[in-house]
Amino acid sequence: MVFSPSPQTAQPTNLSAFVGGINAAAPLFGMPAEDCIYSYNLNANEYGMSVRLGTDEWANGLTGTGVKSILPYNSSTPELFSATNQGIWDITTENVTTPTKVVTFSNVAEGAGQITSINYTNSAATWLLCSDELNGYHTYDGTNWDLIGGIAPVITLPGGLVDVTADIVFVMAWKKRLWFIVDGYSDAYYLPVDAVQGELVLFRLSNKFQQGGAPVGLWSWTIDSGAGVDDLLVALSEEGDCLIYSGIDPSSTEGIALIGSYYVGELPVGRRVAHGFGGDLIVLSTNGILSLSSFLQGTPLETSSSYLTQRIEKLVRESMIGQRNYYGWGLFVSPKDSTLIISTPINGDERPIQFVMNTTTKSWGFWRDIPFVSGATWQDEFYIGSEDTNVFRYSGSVDNANIDGSGGDDIEYSVLSSYLDYGSPATNKVVQYVRPTFRSGSIPSYSSRALYDYDFSEIFYALPAGQGTSGAWQPGIPSSVWDTAVWAGALSSSYSTLGSSGMGRTIAIAIRGNSATVTDLVDVNVMWTSGGMM
Repeated sequence: MVFSPSPQTAQPTNLSAFVGGINAAAPLFGMPAEDCIYSYNLNANEYGMSVRLGTDEWANGLTGTGVKSILPYNSSTPELFSATNQGIWDITTENVTTPTKVVTFSNVAEGAGQITSINYTNSAATWLLCSDELNGYHTYDGTNWDLIGGIAPVITLPGGLVDVTADIVFVMAWKKRLWFIVDGYSDAYYLPVDAVQGELVLFRLSNKFQQGGAPVGLWSWTIDSGAGVDDLLVALSEEGDCLIYSGIDPSSTEGIALIGSYYVGELPVGRRVAHGFGGDLIVLSTNGILSLSSFLQGTPLETSSSYLTQRIEKLVRESMIGQRNYYGWGLFVSPKDSTLIISTPINGDERPIQFVMNTTTKSWGFWRDIPFVSGATWQDEFYIGSEDTNVFRYSGSVDNANIDGSGGDDIEYSVLSSYLDYGSPATNKVVQYVRPTFRSGSIPSYSSRALYDYDFSEIFYALPAGQGTSGAWQPGIPSSVWDTAVWAGALSSSYSTLGSSGMGRTIAIAIRGNSATVTDLVDVNVMWTSGGMM
């Protein structure tokens, strides 16, 4: 008996841009079409996926082993400082190439320049107060560094006999008091209201840390409990204990109360492990980013909804393995494009990676190729300290733009969609063409390809601006004719119909390109045929 082969019928499919972001929590089979397996330098937002902003050089000429900290001073005359392992530098002026070193560190070993800082206003001045792991407590009043009334500040332990100014590793403010962590001590300390120096008062933590370990830091958490807005005090230990206090006056037994004791998971090295996030306080641990508000709502720790990183928890956990004890972990927020950033240690010659979430859509992706060591927001701009002692502003459409505005590198973006079976999981399919649609200030440069049956390969070739390829990825393949229609002012929509090759039961679309202008991926048209079960 002779059997006729199944007829092949071309079928079109339109995929929206993968605005769900990376989903490492879903099974590969059945992952939603709006999610993706990986995404580099594309921020998922309300309209599609946008190539992230670039980096333009703000300051250079610093010396040391990377810009460990960015220190905003927010007063009537705002100023910006940065720190390397050698000291603190004034980088207020844009395009500065010979910044002034305002503080010189005596200890330049690992941990030097890893600063926590606050802006604090009392009756005397608006202060920038900071401390690092090795060089102690430093003050700035808008005029002088490390001078209060003409003399250096002094912090002493209770009793006033032991000077620990050089041993302060963390400073914060809560209820008009300064609070401190002192290296080598297992408790917290505070000063009287409005004081910026003087004799500390002990606040016992060590007997409440059930997992043990030294305190990492203290944070103020503003909540609205329904009875009005209140600021809670949160203490974290390096082994993952989390203590939450309410009250006003820590010197009174009735003035402050422990309202919760929890375990959040082991913390990575450094003190940038907690950050205010709307009306919440979030904590970075080996378990991911935990929302502390879930505790007050009674949500069990093991519940995935307690974690902002629930969709990428596996990736964060894997990244933490072997790297938890290296400096580089931290939480940052860039208001310019509404992103929450998890910085990671820079590992030798590997391309730098950050985990990034759109704070509106809660979609995750990776940033790549930004040598991110530190960051902070100042005057509505986000600034990044790099491993090569340059300070960059997160702005523009190219990376590494020179301090004079010249040059810069294209931003390379890449995405792999989820795998779909298009309603016939047992049937082999062949993609005839892939047609991404972009909004861009110029014709995009990209490659696109259909991958089959859970291949995670990142395609490797991107053409110069204005060309696109797919299929076998041979350099020099001409693109099809572009069709461009004006849309949204200076931006336009562009697409090119491209061939593809291969066969499989499930299909994912990989796109990789270079961008030197505003670029949004809007959707992807796919034409495929089915040849029956094989």
